[in-house]
Amino acid sequence: MRTSLLVFTAFSLLAGVSFGEARDYLRMKEAWYSGEEAGVIAGNILSYQSELGGWPKNTDTTEKKHEGDQSKLRPTYDNGATTDELRFLAKMIRATEDERYRKAFDQGLEYVMKGQYPNGGWP
Repeated sequence: MRTSLLVFTAFSLLAGVSFGEARDYLRMKEAWYSGEEAGVIAGNILSYQSELGGWPKNTDTTEKKHEGDQSKLRPTYDNGATTDELRFLAKMIRATEDERYRKAFDQGLEYVMKGQYPNGGWP
């Protein structure tokens, strides 16, 4: 199963298939972030933010709104989770100055900072 997933992923990348994850939208021109499509994606991202402030890994947080139990979301900053969502929200803040994005960004950043070890390292 793991080999099949790796082959599929490699083939998809070579074929130029986009997975629609937050990182895929980080390359958009600055003006795009003030548009309707960006607003829909940002709303979807906000819906996946856990009560702890972070986002789950291996989850497309951009395609549709999360309609499940927020308390069951398991956030992490492994595999690009949380950091890509924070980068997207930072672009939305810059483009729109919307306080919803600022609040979510601040909560996400606090989640990341709380994870830092006293010696400066990260889990």
